[in-house]
Amino acid sequence: MRLPFFLFILLVSLHAPALAQNLFLEECFEGGVTAAGRTSASLIDGHFKIRWDDEYTLKTAYAITYRYGRPSFTGFNLDYNTFEWNEFNQVGGELEELADPIQYFAVNVQDISNRVNLASDSIYIFMDGVQGTSELLAQGWYSIYCVFLYESPSITDTTCVRIYTADQVQYERQDYSIPTPNYKAGTDIGLAVHSDRLGLYEDRGAVLVNNEYLGSMWGADATNPLSGAGVRGHFYYENEILTGLDDDTANATVNRSDGLALINSYLNEDLDEQTVSFFRVNPESIIAGGANPHPSFTIAYTPDCEVIDTDDVPRTYTRCRGDTIQPNFSGYDHYAWSPATGLSDTDVGNPLCYADTSRWYSVRMWSDDEDVCPQTIPVFVAVKNKPEPSISVQPSTCPEASGSFVIFHENASAYVVNGTTTQVQQHTGLPAGTHEVAVIGNNGCTWEGTVEVPLIPPAEAGFGVNPPSGESPLEVFFQNQSNGATGYEWLINGSSFSTAENASYTFADSGTFEVALVGWFDNLSCADTAFYTLRVDPGIRLLIPNVVTPNSDGRNDNLVASVKWLEQAQWAIYNRWGREVHRETADGLAGAEGLTLWEVPNDTEPGNYSIVVTATGLNGNTRNFGVDFMVLD
Repeated sequence: MRLPFFLFILLVSLHAPALAQNLFLEECFEGGVTAAGRTSASLIDGHFKIRWDDEYTLKTAYAITYRYGRPSFTGFNLDYNTFEWNEFNQVGGELEELADPIQYFAVNVQDISNRVNLASDSIYIFMDGVQGTSELLAQGWYSIYCVFLYESPSITDTTCVRIYTADQVQYERQDYSIPTPNYKAGTDIGLAVHSDRLGLYEDRGAVLVNNEYLGSMWGADATNPLSGAGVRGHFYYENEILTGLDDDTANATVNRSDGLALINSYLNEDLDEQTVSFFRVNPESIIAGGANPHPSFTIAYTPDCEVIDTDDVPRTYTRCRGDTIQPNFSGYDHYAWSPATGLSDTDVGNPLCYADTSRWYSVRMWSDDEDVCPQTIPVFVAVKNKPEPSISVQPSTCPEASGSFVIFHENASAYVVNGTTTQVQQHTGLPAGTHEVAVIGNNGCTWEGTVEVPLIPPAEAGFGVNPPSGESPLEVFFQNQSNGATGYEWLINGSSFSTAENASYTFADSGTFEVALVGWFDNLSCADTAFYTLRVDPGIRLLIPNVVTPNSDGRNDNLVASVKWLEQAQWAIYNRWGREVHRETADGLAGAEGLTLWEVPNDTEPGNYSIVVTATGLNGNTRNFGVDFMVLD
């Protein structure tokens, strides 16, 4: 389907027209566009007319304003819906207006598509944005201009609209270059000027296209009772024809309160770009501080190119801080997002967006095929905080489910506890354990987390360890010191070894062991557990036989000891009268399992003998051993 093309331009320099920063919207679709507005300088509420019919369906709508100075944020009312102008919906940068008493100028835009319900051709609007002081007479928010894109069964032609935002100071001449519209021959090209604070004839503002004079504007248009309230081009464009509304006429000139013109005859189709200019005819004429602002202008026409539908992609997003959103435009060969801040990529149709603050983005889309209409779509990302709540917890006393918690956030619209949505903040009768919770904020963001309800058991497990560590083999006594428990279970590294009140255990090998005592009162589900980590170092194992029989039968002929965890040993053997009969030293015994202490000669006299061994273990500790043994025939 071919969509109408709407071009709405806010005044900004177009030094690089194809990717100009001030190009807010360039959209083509099957339908029409109507625009009108009103100044806040009138200080009273009022209405303005648009083109509307019962069969029309609103496609997209934008409200545009500007500020002088740095006024505080302000609200405005449009068809009894309240909006706010603030730093986040500013489009483009803040411009320094060096001519006193203006100081600063900026343009703001809001997408109002989802908050207006058009039922007639009359729009109610009010904004008391004037915040002037004796030093800054012109400070405030002014002149809301609204642009409505619509569709209808009776409209079968395509319309194009572009929107730009001002990036040139307002007290000097402004020259803007725009790409030459690829328009259908014989159809209208309309220029609608958005101006404000135009006073008397001496304060008039001129409009030029390609340096050809279209005329001058001054005074106020028909929707404003104040004479200096400025001129806005009120019109609608559909089925290839531009039509003026109120006191605007679709002819080749602008004049006084008429801010609308057909510009076909002013275009130079041999050029890739056309120039639109605005300037104060009498530069010294400044009434009430800061006259002749031109925050925007609009161009509408019928394209002579193929249109790619972008309706399926949302234009506004709510990003909850910490989450990521992803617009997804498609169908074009090239994309260019601006600004780059907070985007994973600026050259694709579907970048990840992780912006830290709310802001406008713009994606310019074009194809290598010049017969495809380029488009520029504005995308607004509202960044909001997740409603992280305050939580207070009371434990559950075993075996009853008596735990509770209170969860609260002042901007919560609902709470979700263990999968159930509720308005209740206090939750009681909870068992101990983990509970899934979420807070749904009234800003559309959701915080998710868990609440741990602890358990208070009636039994408290505890025990003493004697000795607290040592060498293997190590016998340890565990003294039960529990309170309020009637049942027990002892575990080593998770394996049960006793259910007695007190327990002993011999650790044959070295290592680190986790000893646990589980104690409970009446009900095992209410158990409490105490832990102790026991370290057992490698000891020295030295087993010496008490009999040898040196009869050369190959059995027990020599004195051979069974050893473990031994590094070095020295020993001496004595007969019954205490005379030394053998002495020896052995080193490098790590890993040895047997050690020959004495190769007993066959002629050894039978009888009683003794051996004294000094042994050094793998851990560096030294121990002495003394053993009596017999030599038999």
